[in-house]
Amino acid sequence: MEKVIKVMKRDSRIKDFDKNRIETAVSKAFEEVYNDKNMPKSKEIAKKVHETIINMNIDTIEIEQIQDLVVKQLKNIDKDVALAYTSYRQERERERVQRHYQQLQDNILNKISSLNDNANVDENSFSGREQRLLQHIEKELALENLPKHMVDLQQRCILYNHDFDKYVIGQHNCLFPRMTKLLREGFSARQGDVKPVKYFYSASQVIPVILQLQSQEQFGGVGVVDYDALMQEYVERSMASNLKTVVSILEIDIEVPKRITLTESKKIVNEETFNKAYNLLLKEMHQAVQALITNLVTLQSRAGSQVPFSSINLGLNTTDEGRLVTKVFLEELDKGIGKLDRTAIFPVTCYQIKAGINKYPKDKNHDLLLKALEVSNKRLYPTFVNCDWSENTETTTDETMNIMGCRTIVAYNVNKDNYVKEGRGNLAPVTINLPYLGLKYGKDKELFFKKLNTILGYAKETLMIRYDIMKKQPPSVAPFMYGNATIMDGEKCIGTVEPALKNCTLAIGYIGVAECVKAMTGCYHNESKEAQKLGVEIVKTIRKFCDKCKEESRLNFSVYATPAEGLCYKTAKALKKEFGVIEGITDKEYITNSHHIPVACGEDFFKKADIEGEYSALANGGNIFHIEIDGRNCNIEAMYKMLIYALDKNISYIRFSHPISTCLDCGYNLPTAMEVCEKCGSDNVEILAIVTGYLTTDFRRMNKGKQDEVRHRLLNNI
Repeated sequence: MEKVIKVMKRDSRIKDFDKNRIETAVSKAFEEVYNDKNMPKSKEIAKKVHETIINMNIDTIEIEQIQDLVVKQLKNIDKDVALAYTSYRQERERERVQRHYQQLQDNILNKISSLNDNANVDENSFSGREQRLLQHIEKELALENLPKHMVDLQQRCILYNHDFDKYVIGQHNCLFPRMTKLLREGFSARQGDVKPVKYFYSASQVIPVILQLQSQEQFGGVGVVDYDALMQEYVERSMASNLKTVVSILEIDIEVPKRITLTESKKIVNEETFNKAYNLLLKEMHQAVQALITNLVTLQSRAGSQVPFSSINLGLNTTDEGRLVTKVFLEELDKGIGKLDRTAIFPVTCYQIKAGINKYPKDKNHDLLLKALEVSNKRLYPTFVNCDWSENTETTTDETMNIMGCRTIVAYNVNKDNYVKEGRGNLAPVTINLPYLGLKYGKDKELFFKKLNTILGYAKETLMIRYDIMKKQPPSVAPFMYGNATIMDGEKCIGTVEPALKNCTLAIGYIGVAECVKAMTGCYHNESKEAQKLGVEIVKTIRKFCDKCKEESRLNFSVYATPAEGLCYKTAKALKKEFGVIEGITDKEYITNSHHIPVACGEDFFKKADIEGEYSALANGGNIFHIEIDGRNCNIEAMYKMLIYALDKNISYIRFSHPISTCLDCGYNLPTAMEVCEKCGSDNVEILAIVTGYLTTDFRRMNKGKQDEVRHRLLNNI
């Protein structure tokens, strides 16, 4: 049987070699010169070119190489025809360029759609369309510079580089800026500088500015580590300032220090004086937190009207001041924002839970945990972070478990031998399409794992190429980040940024454990022990590979349970194209995220926690556990019971999920999906839903895959 040669087109698509196309092109060149197609000669040239390619002993050849071979053959026969063929080739190229620019105009500049690939981006705005155009060009550059086998894997969604447009410019993903340093020391921006902050209100004003500036120098999220501990000193400074004001008005002869705790304040003044100062402090804190939340949900920092993907971790500080920070923040989160008291989609508030601090009824901050659960049912924030998770073994408070709201965890730092989070982030993730491997090789388990290890090798290769581009960048590419050392070891970056980047993580992610094991066993992992065992074995293989990469490269490779906001839809489309519609696998508009049980199963909560809990410790680069509840009929006692069970299953990050509807005419709000307002009858209703770990303005603006997934969600009852 004759070997089938593959041809790589100019847009990197792969097609089978067809010598008839050569015959057609050459015959047109003959016709141009002699007004005769001369089919015998055309067929002869096509045959010789084909034989030459066969003798090259290759599997794939680029279209330009084929055309060069045609020209070479023509020059040996008829130089005039060779010239005509070259002219024909150039004219076709000009037409291709014209079509390309017309497609850009039609698909980007002239296309208006209510759907967004990224739920936080208005892709139809001027800046959104400009961003899409730029992204298209940057992606083309990346495709030109990547090894050809990587291009094929990317375009077929077999191995997917996220934020591919940022690949060639060397930009990184996310960061926890060194907020403690920046607030205490101040910082510089291009147009001016900011003094060290003194009080709670000013700190609350500056934090969104820092997050906005940082987000402009990266493509992913920004987060605040241990917000309650961070703000403790500013509560003490504001208390001192308010106490000074009160004693001055009351003409009390007493020296108030620049910083004072609530307990110390009670000791130096009487109860009435303390209460006056304390009420002023409360007023300042509430106004400050309200402003912070409002700023983070309205300060558009990137093209497409994007606000920073911001996250704030809090809940562990047991001082009176730290507890007050958490209490005020939860109360303001509960109130909502704006004229209609709408739910703020940012920041993602991440409530940290730890035994001995807030997990159990006897713990000092347990009351705040119950408040957090109450607010979560109403606003879908906060989410909940397991600070006793096995993969974050802290020895100091600097190493406490903190998380990006999407789910990203900054794991162990091999270069510092610790788990410190502040100043670190993820550089770039790549995702393996597990259902592809399951459908292609799943009937032979040994072959499946062989191919999985091959893809893992490619995952490392593409991340190392990307890291090599990143590390060679000069600090001047991100003047705020490196000029102010918002990133760990930023001050050590003189010629290149490598000293800082090596502290961050490189993530190998995965999508579709459910569909993969379904292809291999006929069951989802919640339907048979065999399928669950196989799913765990797959993720263990990825973890083993990442641990080996970390040891060999001294870079922080980690395993990522991919959120796949846009990828869930892209992967589904790619699989349908390659394998057709297969029941239970490609018969939806989405592929199930990471190791989740398919949402349409509506699995019993305890079984869901038992099954998904086995994967959490393996995905040390980040994972999430969703609990779909009935927002209208849930109670805090049931939510607490679920939360504790999930925590005890060693799950790292947990969120409760249900739709939230707000009538944009009368403001009526319900913790469920409401197409028409039950109060005023208006259909001008916003329906919020969880995207991956964060919220969006209305789930009906998400891509088709995410919309389909939201509509398939069933409750996880207890």
